[in-house]
Amino acid sequence: SAATPLIWDDYTAIEEDGSFRIESIPSGRIEVIALCDGYLSSSPQGSNPGILSPQVFHLTNSAGVTITMEPTAVAAIKVLDPEGRPLPQAKVHFWPNERWAEWSATTIGTGWHRTGELLDATELDRHMVHSKDFREFTAETDHTGLAVIQELPANADRFAVEHARFELPLNEFGDRAGIIRLTAERTNHMTVKLQQRGTEILE
Repeated sequence: SAATPLIWDDYTAIEEDGSFRIESIPSGRIEVIALCDGYLSSSPQGSNPGILSPQVFHLTNSAGVTITMEPTAVAAIKVLDPEGRPLPQAKVHFWPNERWAEWSATTIGTGWHRTGELLDATELDRHMVHSKDFREFTAETDHTGLAVIQELPANADRFAVEHARFELPLNEFGDRAGIIRLTAERTNHMTVKLQQRGTEILE
């Protein structure tokens, strides 16, 4: 049978000039996702359009790679209560995904870790202890009902709104996700009106 491939995870900071360096990485096939202020790495042609896919390189010894990037979008979601009044303290959440090795999907920029640190760790929950989140796609509405979520890929078209008393009405697909069309390099505005919890029942 074929040998199980070595899986090695690592991350590093990107310098102001756009360069980065990772030491002691095994040679062979590598997958790379890059996150910068206002940009993220573009998915290879032919990838699933709804998920951020890594760029793939084949390395032998030391080598340089060039990562192509694309601009992100900003979503400004205004939340209203059933009477049409601005609703503070509601949470707006997006969940854009990244996919590694064609099977492992997680929210972009979350749960990153270094295999070297995990090998040295002794905690039973070492993946939780040593993983890092570099993106947060949740915001709470202010007194005007506005929540602003930064650094979104332009294909992140679904979001949730959480509140103790109110909820989004069912959409055309039968769930409670809000749907927005984002344009990169812009602040994209949308207003949603919530209803009392239990008004509609999910089937």
